[in-house]
Amino acid sequence: ENSKIFTTNQTVNIWVKDKAGNIIKQTILISKIDTLAPSNVILTKGSVTSSSITVTASATQSNMGIRGYQFSIDGGAYSTEQTSVSKTFTGLAKNTSHTFKVKVIGKNGKSTESSVITVSTNNITTPTYSVNSSADTWAQSKTVTITYPGTKTSNLVYEYSKDGGTTWTNVTSSSTTVTFTSNGSVIARIRDTGNSNNTVTGSTLTVTKIDTTKPSITGTKDITLAKGQSYNLLTGVTATDSESGVKSLTTSITNTTSLAVGTYTITYTAIDNASNQLTKTSTLQIVESTYNYGYTGTYKTFIVPYDGTYRFELWGAAGGGASGGHGAYTKGKIILTKGETLYIYVGQHREHQDVQAAYNGGGSSQPEKGIDGYENRYNSGGGATDIRLVSGAWDNFNSLKSRIMVASGGGGGFYRPGQTILGGAGGNLTGASGIKSTGEGSEKVTVATGGTQTSGGKGGIGEHTSGDAGSFGKGASVPSTKKFLAGGGGGYYGGGSSGVSTQIASTGGGGSSFISGFTGCNAIASNSTETNIIHTGQPNHYSGKVFEGILMYNGSQEMPNPRGSGTIIGNGNHGYARVTILSIQN
Repeated sequence: ENSKIFTTNQTVNIWVKDKAGNIIKQTILISKIDTLAPSNVILTKGSVTSSSITVTASATQSNMGIRGYQFSIDGGAYSTEQTSVSKTFTGLAKNTSHTFKVKVIGKNGKSTESSVITVSTNNITTPTYSVNSSADTWAQSKTVTITYPGTKTSNLVYEYSKDGGTTWTNVTSSSTTVTFTSNGSVIARIRDTGNSNNTVTGSTLTVTKIDTTKPSITGTKDITLAKGQSYNLLTGVTATDSESGVKSLTTSITNTTSLAVGTYTITYTAIDNASNQLTKTSTLQIVESTYNYGYTGTYKTFIVPYDGTYRFELWGAAGGGASGGHGAYTKGKIILTKGETLYIYVGQHREHQDVQAAYNGGGSSQPEKGIDGYENRYNSGGGATDIRLVSGAWDNFNSLKSRIMVASGGGGGFYRPGQTILGGAGGNLTGASGIKSTGEGSEKVTVATGGTQTSGGKGGIGEHTSGDAGSFGKGASVPSTKKFLAGGGGGYYGGGSSGVSTQIASTGGGGSSFISGFTGCNAIASNSTETNIIHTGQPNHYSGKVFEGILMYNGSQEMPNPRGSGTIIGNGNHGYARVTILSIQN
């Protein structure tokens, strides 16, 4: 035998003997024989994802060292030997437990296996959503916050889609926000690039109740109101919203808080339940509501400026001087149409000793002188104030026939120093009778009466001189053939002039008043003529214009003061007319 394998270190003596029998001894030291297997073999867990696990081996072999490593998963065969201490197993299922071991091989071919370790892949949790504003609340836009739970590892991709999964948007952080300005949907997912089967997709979130359309406002218009008129600016104005619905419709008026006469801007604001807001503006015109007419000696034309409701107030004139009977007061409201024309005749009040007829029906007196030398003691009657539909001279019959409201004038009175006898007051339905002085012979005088609804007042009767009757629209005047008489007051029908005896004076009767629609009034027929006046027995004027809210006060009653504040007892001056716009129809 000329060879031998030694597996341990030792000293070997070799004897060599030749054929002649000679022997030679040689001693050899055998060393560096390594039979040591790797030791301290440990397998540890490295990085872990939902689809991969990395394990790392460590071992020692103090002689020849380590040659390589083989890894096994779940009890399977060892992998091909490698020099790297780590191995990554990929394509694993999420949230799954696996066993691993390693075989460490020394350079001498000796090997050692590690203990088995168990490592689980990461789980992937479904993304979650939160919505602001809430799902059941209307809004102009909504923001969805997507939260991706867990730890993001390199194999995971966070994504969301707003088109049902056709296209995906990558997200780099653990949460993101997605804004919707119209109704839509979103779906989020966590995609595992190492194992597509691990991909987790959330349920589809549908986002509704988004409204970006402003509401609409209809029915706004420019408005004209009389000063002081109450009006709801929302009348006829409507807001609509086909999506979230109307939350509120409000108005505001700019430029003023007092709403004096002038032009203003109305702002209409509609807000829907998604807080979309629309504003529209229109013009508000505040106009003067009151038209005042004093005595001028001619009629005034009133052209109705707006469709609406108007109030007319009339004051008849007092008889002449301070002794004349006071004028009556009438009031009523009526609906008129823009463009209609009415004519206003305001009665005249003559001064004491001015014995001429007073404008609009006040009967005249005549110049005279008493035995005491005092002149013109008897005064003319006061003119009526009225509203007509036909113009013309104040005593034109067709014009008088068209009267729809009349405030009567007072009868003429008597005055001399130390003695005053008042004329009959302008009446309501009937004028007041004249008054006579007292004393011896008074029984020889019958006083003049006031106008009624169907006839003029009767003239007074006296031993010396008797008066005349009033007529339609005219108080009785004293002709030049008679003296010492006071004129009758104007009115619907005028009052009679007075009568006197030698020692007894008396005064004229007041006219009667008329308001179309006032119970007790007696309107004339449209076919009446100056010589044939026909009464209808009812209060409504043939024109169909009828007042409501009617008041009628005679000249002895308390009434509003046309020229100032407070009240007066009858009107002791010229007549007066006032037209007030109560409401304008818009």
